[in-house]
Amino acid sequence: MLCPISATAADLLPLKRGYFVDDSVPCTKASNATLKLFTGASFGANCVVKSVQKSGRSHRITQTCTIKNDEADWTFLYTVLNAKEFLLRNDEREFHFRYCEQKYLPNPWSTVDLSDLTDKAP
Repeated sequence: MLCPISATAADLLPLKRGYFVDDSVPCTKASNATLKLFTGASFGANCVVKSVQKSGRSHRITQTCTIKNDEADWTFLYTVLNAKEFLLRNDEREFHFRYCEQKYLPNPWSTVDLSDLTDKAP
């Protein structure tokens, strides 16, 4: 049973804040297509969470993201494995993401200032 929870919680999911990369890709080879930024409040710097439904370790999250002045709603099922790993499911596939230290990522991600995120991290 999925239970709605507040999308304004201090931390959306019990995950480390920062970059997560698809488990099939080395951190040093990450790309826009294989990388997710977890801000603590959303996945992506230009996204706002609209709703969250929780069932055990799984969270169905709908968020609105702004990309080049266009807005789109996205809904995914996130299953938290631990603070540094999660599964992401859409209608077609499941992806396994793991946390990557920023210094191991290629540019431009290795040089983005995330101090606002990491200074507030639990």
